[in-house]
Amino acid sequence: MSFIDTPIFKSALESSKKVTQPICHDINGLSIGGVRHSSTSFADNRPVEEIPIGKRSISDPGPIFVKCNKNFFWDLSRIDLKSLLLPGTFFTDRSKYIVGLQLGQQITEILYRGTSTEDTEIKSLNAYQQTLYKLCKLKLFDYPAQFVFFDLVGSKLRRLLPEDLVEELDSKQLQDYLSVKEGFINLQLNAKQKANIQEQVKVSDRDDAETVCNAQKYRYSQPNGIEGEKFVKASAPKIQGALFKVLGELAQGGIQLQDAPEFIGYVPSEVANPLVEKSGFTDSNWSGNFMHGKYSHLLALAFLSREASLTASTLKAVVTHGLWDDLLDQNPYSEIDIEQLDDHEYLIHERNPFTFPFNPFAFQEMLCTGQVSSTLRQIADIFAGLSNCERSMLATAFQEKGTPERLLTMAQNIQLLEHIIALEHHNDIFEIKQNFTMPTFGLVPQEILEQNDVWTLGQFTEFKQSRELSAFAARRAFQRGDKVVAISKQFKNPLYRLIGCADISQREIRKVKDFDAQPAFFSFIVWPSQST
Repeated sequence: MSFIDTPIFKSALESSKKVTQPICHDINGLSIGGVRHSSTSFADNRPVEEIPIGKRSISDPGPIFVKCNKNFFWDLSRIDLKSLLLPGTFFTDRSKYIVGLQLGQQITEILYRGTSTEDTEIKSLNAYQQTLYKLCKLKLFDYPAQFVFFDLVGSKLRRLLPEDLVEELDSKQLQDYLSVKEGFINLQLNAKQKANIQEQVKVSDRDDAETVCNAQKYRYSQPNGIEGEKFVKASAPKIQGALFKVLGELAQGGIQLQDAPEFIGYVPSEVANPLVEKSGFTDSNWSGNFMHGKYSHLLALAFLSREASLTASTLKAVVTHGLWDDLLDQNPYSEIDIEQLDDHEYLIHERNPFTFPFNPFAFQEMLCTGQVSSTLRQIADIFAGLSNCERSMLATAFQEKGTPERLLTMAQNIQLLEHIIALEHHNDIFEIKQNFTMPTFGLVPQEILEQNDVWTLGQFTEFKQSRELSAFAARRAFQRGDKVVAISKQFKNPLYRLIGCADISQREIRKVKDFDAQPAFFSFIVWPSQST
């Protein structure tokens, strides 16, 4: 039977009420896949109540199939990790096919031409580097390999941090002091996103498509009340620098992550590239983008150096030939690509950092919300009920025989990494809130989006405040004893002695009073004192 001939599809067409909601159906009815089972009658079109992600059932991967008027949209921004690890358990054949369209299309393009981005070419790399580049991109789809790497990072952190601190963190899950929530990215579609929809959707369906695309899901965490805030503030100072040290030790292939600087604000490529090609960089929360994650790039580089044999020479070629963004810094939230599958049925591509993984958002979202450890614990809980085929698939994916005990050990180590990411992240937010006004969720207010079309999703300060925010963070770094370099176009002191860019006018901060020259400075580079 064709999907559009099923009773559930036909009954949905009878509704004229314009809503954007997951398709809901009787638990004994036809399972579409990736949708929440509900005893609520389908015909009444009542919105499905959102279940907190931390309490979501193991049989509930989240609603990836939504309805608006008479149209249906597969919205891959709603997929979660456990569905990708065990699609046979959590997806029906139909939803596996739909998700496969997204993944298969990208993987095919990578194998064929090295990238799924239309305007990017890798021909400037030599033959060996092209092969390595393709392997790196493919490895970013390999979430089991990433879990194994996160387990390694967590075990290293366990040996580095004080024993009493590790015991305290082991006694808690992130949900004990953080509230994990789901929100929506697009407060208002921009002109380019609307144009993409208009090019691919027939006129009669465009309003519905825009309604759905204007509600792109993402997951985030917030401290859970006063007690959560107290725990973050008390614990964060105890773990400063630990993850930076561990990633520096784990990186291979000559990539010197231990020398990575911190970028505060936008650092021009002429200045950034000679640094990035050697060591990568951390992205300061004080730059105003909470969705990016401070350590996302270092995590990716350390992972790829171990799992895809990424070397310093290939990293240099990637940066030199302008491929950094394509490999590691794309924005899965910026584009909207819609494909019509059948009458009234569409697939929205490139909406999820997990199915479009060439970005820093995936690491930040899954680690700062505890999704990785939670996923492993849930799989351990149902391990006895998995088929031999599914167990074999897990063993192949993790490159070792899977057992509930091993999954729980991995979960505990990875949870320690999640604690470190979340504690540093939220402590930065607290400090910013003490000195600057920002929206609750860390997103750009709608009125600012309407006035400025250059904002990056996740930024939260007004334009005139962003430089003040960066300068404030740089001043603090200088007072801590870190090495600070200010990026400016108004000074003649070249930075060539440090990074070989004689043609860029810079100034190194030497005295606190130098900050009085602000706003001549528009961004900063910081080298932590322990690495200078």
